[in-house]
Amino acid sequence: MYKIYQHFQFRFNQSFRIFNFNPKVSLPIILVFGALMIVELPQTIFYPLLYFSMVLVFHINRKDIPFLKKTFISNWRFIIFLESAFIYTLFLMANINYKIEKFGLLAFLAIISLCFLQPRSKPFPTLQWSFISNDLFEWKSYLRKNTWMFIVTYIILIASAYHQASLILCGIFLLD
Repeated sequence: MYKIYQHFQFRFNQSFRIFNFNPKVSLPIILVFGALMIVELPQTIFYPLLYFSMVLVFHINRKDIPFLKKTFISNWRFIIFLESAFIYTLFLMANINYKIEKFGLLAFLAIISLCFLQPRSKPFPTLQWSFISNDLFEWKSYLRKNTWMFIVTYIILIASAYHQASLILCGIFLLD
């Protein structure tokens, strides 16, 4: 138990270090978190979906699972669940317009399933983007590295013309 307490104390200090020393990270996160606290969505079912998608993006980008496996040999999945559940609960409790409902509580079961999903170690297949001129090599490099995120973001941008919730989801993917 003491080891888990030390781990969460380390995570807490780590988050403050990241926010203090990197204003490019801290300012967008503060703005998005502030907006998520006051945003009012048309239906309450969108809040858990939005916050679960944020936890999912966080989980997909995790690079510390091998470290957790070595440090917490028998209960590393429990640590992953606690971290994800804490982030999800923080977002749910911070929003002033959200009322607790069954769907929001059922999302905790989906968070449990995240403990058994491993982030991909191999990169997704990407497009070469050969139709872009070599003069724009920065754009070409960025699109080659982030092909799937670009495609998903483009689809969400198209969908955001029709619904507010998809516009907010687009902002989450853009921050990633």
